[in-house]
Amino acid sequence: MATASSSDRPFRKLSSCSQDLTYSDIDDKGWKYTGYRQFSCFIASSPDFFLVRRFDVLNARVALNLQDQLSELEERLEALDILYSRKEAQDVNNGTFRDELPDCATLLAKIQSKLL
Repeated sequence: MATASSSDRPFRKLSSCSQDLTYSDIDDKGWKYTGYRQFSCFIASSPDFFLVRRFDVLNARVALNLQDQLSELEERLEALDILYSRKEAQDVNNGTFRDELPDCATLLAKIQSKLL
């Protein structure tokens, strides 16, 4: 009984990402069939392999930076609220967003984009 050489055997599929490749295909053009695409398929093939770095320190630093930016915007909004609610300030209905002054509306738009 003749047996197929290892170069003629089909390459074991790792997931639905893989094609029917032989070891010979991979030996000839490994650069074409391997890399992050195949590595990603392998990692996704089992929950036991799906390990990725969470970047905890970087996420914390970005969150702290965003918190600082929002705190600064909050202080500016508070200052505008105080300014526009003073007795000698122009009469503005501070109980509605529809009559919001342009500088407050612009500041709130910046705050909203940062919060998203």
